Amino acid sequence: MSGRRGVILDSMLDLLRNAIPGNIIEATFTKEFTHVEVANASDSLENIIYKKSILKKSGVNFMGLLCFSILFGCALATLGDKGEALHQTIEQLNAVVMKIMHYFLKLLPLGMFFWMFREGLESAAPMQLLEYMGVFLGTAFGCIAFHQFILLPLLYLAIVRKNPIPYHINLLPAILTAFGTASSAATLPATVRCAEESNKLNRCVTRFVLPLGMVVHMNGGTFYIPLSAVFLAQLEGISLGMPETLVICVTAVLLFIAAPATASGGNPVYLLTVLAAAGINKPQFISLFLSMEWLMERFRTVMNVVADSYVAAFVEKICAKRLPLDYDDIEYANPVLDGYNPSPIVVKDAPSQPPSSNVNICRCCGSRIEVA
Repeated sequence: MSGRRGVILDSMLDLLRNAIPGNIIEATFTKEFTHVEVANASDSLENIIYKKSILKKSGVNFMGLLCFSILFGCALATLGDKGEALHQTIEQLNAVVMKIMHYFLKLLPLGMFFWMFREGLESAAPMQLLEYMGVFLGTAFGCIAFHQFILLPLLYLAIVRKNPIPYHINLLPAILTAFGTASSAATLPATVRCAEESNKLNRCVTRFVLPLGMVVHMNGGTFYIPLSAVFLAQLEGISLGMPETLVICVTAVLLFIAAPATASGGNPVYLLTVLAAAGINKPQFISLFLSMEWLMERFRTVMNVVADSYVAAFVEKICAKRLPLDYDDIEYANPVLDGYNPSPIVVKDAPSQPPSSNVNICRCCGSRIEVA
């Protein structure tokens, strides 16, 4: 009896062990797992002794690569000008890869037609397959409706303590823009306008939370990709336990932290990546999900935009006592702009400089500083 599935604790340790790979090059083609086998033979289950060992199997260690990439990016950001050359190189490489992806995306409709035509001919029960896809779409739309019309309004009611219905209705222009463009970045101006003009949110909050949420708050993808991966595994006849499900969820979250806020921002690639992380390397029915991508990405974008708007309302409520009334109040609080003319501060023995005037204005408090 070998190959027994490890307990949940072993799976968690495998996840942490793969998150910190010993060799980043080796992580591109191998990953570690806990192998459990029976060390003795006994008729009683209580007397069976299991032997655990850490083995390696072929496959990309996406968890380790993602964690290393995040750490590498944070370290690169702290270098400032010293890391600008490497940063530009990575940006150019990313632009080249995205350009290649767009070339393939232009051929996607034609390829999808023949791919699905072949799957329909090879399938023994095409009507049953369509029934399964109907169940999947019903589940997906049910989760979207729960998130949009139950979870977020309840959080708004609990945190902001106001009626969420008018707030949600005021987001309708942003929702329609998100559904039409399938891009959070293209919808950002409409989202900001709805938040500031319709829902009267503080601009100090909207100008910070909404652009940040557009980049890192991709709850639409983090919901849809694991759902698709689990359903696709069921179609393939693959049983997913707690370890594989946990890997799928964590990998999806890490992937969508840096997902581009554009239409078709790598979601098919992310789905294949999550499947590979769970050990599903050659999914047979992936074409069915790709054929629905044009529709589902629009609903995912709506989820992202609406959730960002609600988060902005939550932040404003929590930080209400620390926020100025608006941007205008920040400007008028500046004593220079407000006409305040304090007495000059004379600095003795200050080094002489060749500016056009020997009077400088302090940017912090607005005081005039004269060089003696």
